[in-house]
Amino acid sequence: MNPTSPCPPSKLKLIAFSAISCSLFFLLLEGVLAIFDIPKGQSSRDPFIGFSSQAKLFTNSVFINNGKSIPVMVTHPDKLDLFPHQSFTKTKSANVFRAFCVGGSTTHGRPYSHPTSFCSWLEDFLDYVDRKHKWEAINAGGVSYASYRIALLMEELIQYEPDLVVVYTGHNEFLERRTYSKILRLPKVLRDLGTLASKLRIYSLLNEVIGYRGTGKGKPGYVHKLSKEVDTILDQTIGPEDYVRDDEQKKDIVTHFRINLTRIIKLARSVDSKVILVTPASKLRHEAPFKSQHRDDIGQSALQEWERNYESALELVRRKEFEAALNRILNAETLDPRYAHTFALKGDILF
Repeated sequence: MNPTSPCPPSKLKLIAFSAISCSLFFLLLEGVLAIFDIPKGQSSRDPFIGFSSQAKLFTNSVFINNGKSIPVMVTHPDKLDLFPHQSFTKTKSANVFRAFCVGGSTTHGRPYSHPTSFCSWLEDFLDYVDRKHKWEAINAGGVSYASYRIALLMEELIQYEPDLVVVYTGHNEFLERRTYSKILRLPKVLRDLGTLASKLRIYSLLNEVIGYRGTGKGKPGYVHKLSKEVDTILDQTIGPEDYVRDDEQKKDIVTHFRINLTRIIKLARSVDSKVILVTPASKLRHEAPFKSQHRDDIGQSALQEWERNYESALELVRRKEFEAALNRILNAETLDPRYAHTFALKGDILF
């Protein structure tokens, strides 16, 4: 080797040079797209669920007080079938603490109405314990609303200066038919990288030009379209027979639920709002489950034995022989640990 010839660059230097060059290229491209006003990707939007249209929950109105016009926000008339009528000042005063309650029909106040909802009681109790502040607890609970619709609603609510968001959700996740793409089954770290990438203008442009979202069910980019308001499976049939156990779908729905809760929390925290997550009640005394379904692999003899134990437990409860009834229902549970009514009866016996 000629001692005067230059040494070839090391592999590490080549890799570093390539990485810097690529980074500069994408930064330059992002800057050019910004000049041409290409919008950023909407990272807060649901990558798995789309909506045919979106109407805001609250609309502008005016409240007249002593001849003075005060701008307020009121529940949109088109939303009153699903949401209670609410109103609040458009500009929040300095001494106002504003809380939004979000969720489904329990938050709404069903089976009664908003005045008896937990949101209404929250405002009354806060006002009772602290008269120095003006407390506003605004009920944004929508009948049959699931977490993916609440997350979309949160994009609007954070514009109204919330100090607190109370989230009571979980019971409506299976109400609407929806199809998930394979993206949902990717490891969380890859989904998080996708979320970071979605904030770039480059991503937004590629998403539109290449059509990354795809058009076919099951494709990696498929986004299932839902109507602008709730259209439950129960509304499309004469009874609960269309609700059947689907373990794979359940896995996707639970993953999606976790993602939606994370989105709701991040949206609230983006405006310095606190968040309270409420664990929904899973069983009310004397209320039977919506539907029960036996395990798929239960044989005829096991089914007959389960029926004998279950019916026997019911009879023993009627006779108030609770210890014997508990033994029977535990036998039934061992034979079929997936039948919902078994656990409902077990709970009533234990009570």
